[in-house]
Amino acid sequence: DSSSVNTTSDSAGSYRLEIAADVKEVVGTEKDWGTFNVYSQNRDAGFSAPGQSTDYESKQVGFYTNTPISERWKLKTKYDSNKRIGLLETNALEANAEFSLNNNWRLDFGLRTDDRKDTSTSVPITQTQGRRTDIAAEVFFDPKDKWSAYSYAQLTTSASDSRDENDRIGVGGNYLFNAKTSINGELSGGDAGAGGALGIDYKLNESNRVYLSHRVDNERDISGVLAQRGNSTLGFSSRYSDNMSVYGEERYAFGEQPSGITHAYGVDYTAANSWLFGGSVELGELENNISSAKTERQALTFTAQYAGKGFDYRGALETRNDKTATNTNDFFLLKNDIKLQVNRDWRLLGKYYFSDNKNSLGEFYEGDFSELVIGYAYRPVDNDRLNILLKYTNLENRPTVNQLAQASSSNNALQKSQVVALDVNYDLTKRWTLGTKIATRIGEVALDRSNPVYFSNNANLFIVRADWHVVRYWDLLLEARSLSVEQAQDSRTGALFAMYRHFGENIKLGGGYNFTDFSDDLTDLDFDSQGFFINIVGKL
Repeated sequence: DSSSVNTTSDSAGSYRLEIAADVKEVVGTEKDWGTFNVYSQNRDAGFSAPGQSTDYESKQVGFYTNTPISERWKLKTKYDSNKRIGLLETNALEANAEFSLNNNWRLDFGLRTDDRKDTSTSVPITQTQGRRTDIAAEVFFDPKDKWSAYSYAQLTTSASDSRDENDRIGVGGNYLFNAKTSINGELSGGDAGAGGALGIDYKLNESNRVYLSHRVDNERDISGVLAQRGNSTLGFSSRYSDNMSVYGEERYAFGEQPSGITHAYGVDYTAANSWLFGGSVELGELENNISSAKTERQALTFTAQYAGKGFDYRGALETRNDKTATNTNDFFLLKNDIKLQVNRDWRLLGKYYFSDNKNSLGEFYEGDFSELVIGYAYRPVDNDRLNILLKYTNLENRPTVNQLAQASSSNNALQKSQVVALDVNYDLTKRWTLGTKIATRIGEVALDRSNPVYFSNNANLFIVRADWHVVRYWDLLLEARSLSVEQAQDSRTGALFAMYRHFGENIKLGGGYNFTDFSDDLTDLDFDSQGFFINIVGKL
């Protein structure tokens, strides 16, 4: 489905939100509760940055947990949902249990189920769709010497529609030659073909190391065709001082994917006054393995972070230049996030994102985006039963022409929106919390990029919720929702159910099901929110 692929090298934006924590540190106890990681990432078609690129617009969410059950048992869970808009949607859930027989031997057992669904208007005949469930077992041996080894076997228990079985066996391990040199590798074979990996790490001294890795995989690409692809990386890292470290990598991609060599370099610097600065550069030339079209790429990124008493800041600036035989594309991105504690009870939140795309083919192929968010939160220290958040959002979005071509996503319309939202929660008792959210949007949208004519798209959202604290760490949430779009004279109502697990006083993680097709974010113009979700909630 070519409408979802960036074929003219238009630049695009991306955002990623990731939260990771050691629960023991969050809760403030000696007991090991494990760790968790939650992430959400959106990337536009054609987005590329040092270490990642995509030809498709994608929305990705997921989580990872690592929880000790007892002295010998450990449970790991992982979930990932990746929606390539107008193309392939994948969902994968897996659980792994580790059992330590003794200090040297460990047994791992795993269960994984994943689903593939192609939502494009014309599904390729080679596309693989359906659900598959695999079970696996692994034996790991570590003699506490210079080497360790493992062996695993995987078996497909069920496969629907056109899904193939994925039975596989493999062996791997690592070996420490001396205090400076180590090597690791893996060989495997199965229904999907052979695979392998080899890596070498050499420690020059206490501050410097070099490494080399080579990996070949057999996996299905976006069209469902089994493809062999690989990556080789030669890199170094060096810590010049307690404050500064640098790295550099030469990356070679080959096989049935855009191939070529890219050069990536970066530096991290920690200042004495709580500032952390970083920078990276990526240079290279990629060649399309089908059309042989070449793209010369230059990308530069700067980052800054500050964590001080009562004030937090994160910022990034990225520029990228892509040149092909037919056009030149320049991309600029600016990101700023701040959090300011005004006093014990009040906190100020702010965010400003801006991106701009310039294309030598003309304004028709260009795009820009800006988002300003200002929030004011009230949480009295002496009586924290009441929590209030007032937030204002100003969003303007003029996507690139390729993004507009994806008719399956209403979010690709030209949009100008101002949203005011009030969120209030009140603890009636230790077990019951009632809340409400009221939001209104004053906005305009246009569907024709060549001759944009904006029309009003005002909307109002109303939510009431009840939160029941069932037991010590668990909550149940039930919401009733209503959305009305004025100009369309459309009104929708429904419910949402969720379950959450507390991690300390300020964080809870959970998931649930949204019975409505709309989001509580009024800048989201899609009606595709129905279904299961994961969510993390934090108190300021």
